[in-house]
Amino acid sequence: MENKSIAKARDLIRRRRFDQARKLLQPLALNDPAAQELLQQLNIIAPPGSQARGRGCLGALFSGGAVTIGAVLSLCLLCVACVGVIALGAQQQQDAAEEANDGRGSFENPVPAGRRVVFDGLEVQVLGLRRPATTLVKSFNIINADPPAGSEFVLVRLALYCTAETGVCAGNSVNTALVGADETRYEREGGGLIVINEDIAEVRLGPGASAEGWKYFVVPRNARLRTLRLEVGVVTLHSALPAANAGTLAVSGAGAGTLSNPARAGTPMEFPDFNITVREVQRPANSTVQGWSDLNDPPPAGSDYVLVRLEVFCKRPGAELCRGNEITTRLIDGAGNEWGRQGIGITFLPAEQDFNRLDAVGGATFSGWEYFVFPQGQSLGGIRLSAGGETRYGLAN
Repeated sequence: MENKSIAKARDLIRRRRFDQARKLLQPLALNDPAAQELLQQLNIIAPPGSQARGRGCLGALFSGGAVTIGAVLSLCLLCVACVGVIALGAQQQQDAAEEANDGRGSFENPVPAGRRVVFDGLEVQVLGLRRPATTLVKSFNIINADPPAGSEFVLVRLALYCTAETGVCAGNSVNTALVGADETRYEREGGGLIVINEDIAEVRLGPGASAEGWKYFVVPRNARLRTLRLEVGVVTLHSALPAANAGTLAVSGAGAGTLSNPARAGTPMEFPDFNITVREVQRPANSTVQGWSDLNDPPPAGSDYVLVRLEVFCKRPGAELCRGNEITTRLIDGAGNEWGRQGIGITFLPAEQDFNRLDAVGGATFSGWEYFVFPQGQSLGGIRLSAGGETRYGLAN
């Protein structure tokens, strides 16, 4: 009678649970020739680390009894047939996807920039392109290193729309690469450990839901980019790229607070624990800042102080506090670069006006100034507010 564990492994193979079967067989194969033989056959069907998922033709070999040498030879012939069937199925899915995108999606004929790229159960929209984005990427986290010499970080803003009727649409199911005019692919090689805000790969959506987020890439500075390559399962589609840094702070309608649709000054931006509103902007604010204290240094040459008054309504329950120092702020210029307090020495704000030192209990409001160092002559686009792992964007003019 066949060993129960081997019989269980054979059943797992029939049900195409190859990894489970392999884990069960590996210790048995040390001393059991039957387990060794079955493991060898399994490794032919589904090599370790592969994504093989047998459909009827492979499972038929394990319908019962021991697998003979003749069966293995038959397996080789069936594998050829299976590969052909799988390839045909993949091509059919690819053709159907391009048809759903009006015949577009190839590298030579990409889906137009800004139009949703349609996959089965998921749609992807390219909202914007930040290049260079090295300053922005490094501002996301103190551990983020510089890109390799001669390269730069590029950020692509994506929106995902879950059109599936059931299940979950995962951001990490979409594999991406920027593609140059010479068809060279650029991914994340050489970027080291990089942490980004609003990482689209971390998104999990239910049916009908949508979300925005970033994808980052490491690209040679002189590379000419043509498309964004999107791969979901066996289907690959290309989207044309928008102009770099174009329209990143243009208001487009209701539901403001995203990068593609920032909130106007005076419009509250909602976070789980508070609402934040941009109330006032002073530019330049050099005399105001230096008038607060004799200790305050002037801004670096070619720069000005900019003051932004922020108002926070605390939505936490009871006496639980909302604090200004929970919120990270950055100004954004017209080219998409972000600016904080770079290059300054001592800058003192009165306690009653320093946004970072103010707080309020649930149901109450506080308002204070946040200061920045911003290049003279550069257009002021907006402000980025981050708190509790979420980010909102507002206009600052």
